[in-house]
This record gives sequence, C-alpha cells and structure tokens, in this order.
Amino acid sequence: MINVVSSRLADLNFQLKHLFVLGFLILVKLLKHMVFGTLSEEELLILSSKTGHTLWEFVTGFLVFYFNADFGHKVSPEPLKYGGLFLCVLLVKFYGFLIADRVHKLYFSHSMQAAGSIKYPYLRLGFGIAVLNFVNLLLVFKFVHDVMWHRFIQHNVFLIIFGFEILNYCPISVSTSFIFALNCYETIVFEQGELEAQRRGRRKKLGYIYALEFFLCFFRLGMTASFSLFFLYRYTFPFHSMPSSYISLKMTIVKARALVDLLKRDMMLHKLKVPAETTNGKCIVCYEELRLAQREEVRYVVPCEHSFHNTCLKRWLNISPTCPVCRCKV
Repeated sequence: MINVVSSRLADLNFQLKHLFVLGFLILVKLLKHMVFGTLSEEELLILSSKTGHTLWEFVTGFLVFYFNADFGHKVSPEPLKYGGLFLCVLLVKFYGFLIADRVHKLYFSHSMQAAGSIKYPYLRLGFGIAVLNFVNLLLVFKFVHDVMWHRFIQHNVFLIIFGFEILNYCPISVSTSFIFALNCYETIVFEQGELEAQRRGRRKKLGYIYALEFFLCFFRLGMTASFSLFFLYRYTFPFHSMPSSYISLKMTIVKARALVDLLKRDMMLHKLKVPAETTNGKCIVCYEELRLAQREEVRYVVPCEHSFHNTCLKRWLNISPTCPVCRCKV
C-alpha cells in the first residue's frame, strides 16, 4: 500500500516547492477567515476599486522590463522572484484596505462605542494589524537589503517598482494602526468618564487623525513625485505610476480641506461667548428652555447674540458655519 502511494506521488512529481505554495495559500485563507470572516459585497467592491491600479502598475512594470531587458531566449529568474514579491504586496494591500474599512466601521459603530471594555472585534482587528505590519516590515527590510547590499537598483526595474509599491503602502498602514490605537484608548479611558470629557476626547482625537492623515498623504505625494522623476530619468515615462499619482494628489487635497475645515470650526467655537446672566427663551436646536441650564452651558453668537446650548451649537457648527436663527456667519 505504501509503495503504491509513493509511486503515485512520484508520478505527480510533487516537490517541496509545491507543498510550500499549497501551505502559503492555506495560510492566507486561514488568516482571512480569522480576521475578517465572510466578506460583504461592499468590501468586495472596495477591493476591486482600490487595488485595480496596483495590478496595472505590476503589469506595466513587467512590460517595461520585457522591452528593456536583454536576456535573449533564456528565462531570467528575476521575473519569477519579483512576481512572488508582488503577490505578497498585493495580498498586503488587500488585507490593508479591508482592515482600514473595518476600523472605520468600528469607529462609527454605536454598539461598540457604548461598550466600556475591549470586545472581540477589537482583538481580531488588533491581531490582523499586528500580522500585517510584521509582513510589511519584512517586505521593507527585503527592499532595503537589496538596495544596500546588492547595489543594483539602477539596473533592476522590478526592484524599483517593488520598493515603490511597498513604501507607498506604509503611510496607509501607519494611519490605520494609529486610528485603531486611538479607538482602543478612547474605549478604555473616555467611555468611563463624564459626557463632556468624552466629547473633548473625541474632538481631540479627530484633530490628531486629520493632521496625521494630511501629513501622510502629503508624504505619499512627495514620494510618488520623486519616484516618477527617478523612473523618467532612468528608464521611460512612468505610465504605471499615473493612477497612484492621481490618487495621492486627490487624497492630499481632500485631507487638506478636512483639516482646514476642522481648524475653522475650532476658531468659530472660540468666538462663542458666555452670557453674563441667565438667558430666557428656548434653544432653537433642541427646543428646550435655556433658563433651566446653567450659565456655563449656554453660548451666544457674537454678531447677532442669539443664545443656544453649547453642545447643540457645536453639533450645528459641524454642519453649517452660520447662526441657526438668522443665518449670519459666525
């Protein structure tokens, strides 16, 4: 019986490399099930929309290598080597975009925000982020090792494109890890405190997130521009980096506008004044009596002197920078 099985395996020519590929695919499938579970249609749409340009960059890079390389009819090991590395980068981006979407959903989940302790979804995402950052660091180390020790970056198109792809993803990984850490800190600390302390903590956290995302997007834009100039000088016009360049420029503009809007709202909040005495009337936002609230909880707009609850006015200014009654600019 053993001889029959051995002869069948010999006929299939099953080697160690095949076992390694099979184990790698099983590990990827197991990691996806542990961290994400079953993917929804929305998440599949996110994968197809955000990773399409990565496939474009890989395919275009192979074409650039094919038309610039002079290897005759011999099969070069470089395409096979960097083909495997590009597959790892693609999987890292797949998992990275899914984790970023899950972290965003976790932040806006009211059930999780109301909890006072770390729950199971936090542990799953924390494990996924740790594994993803570890693999990302290994790929970055691989790129730095090839550049520092082999010193053949000027002759290797694959190494340049591989380094650009993995370094271009690093800001996204840092942003996701930072937002997840802030969410965990908020869940542990601020959910146990008073309501006003929670609001101050969330507003401060929002400022940190907006500032970090803007600087990381600006860094990605500068790195993309530097890579495009280097590739243009060494090889040809970087057609493969055009999607990344457009996305980096677009995200930098979007994050800059979000940061400027946040700073404007903070400036408007500093312009609000506390009334000298208890105010009569109703808050037009919540329709409650202002005289029932303490004087420190009431604010009035400087130009028109209409009074509102402080929390109500803050929520209103997140939507419109005008007075809720007369629409004059705050």
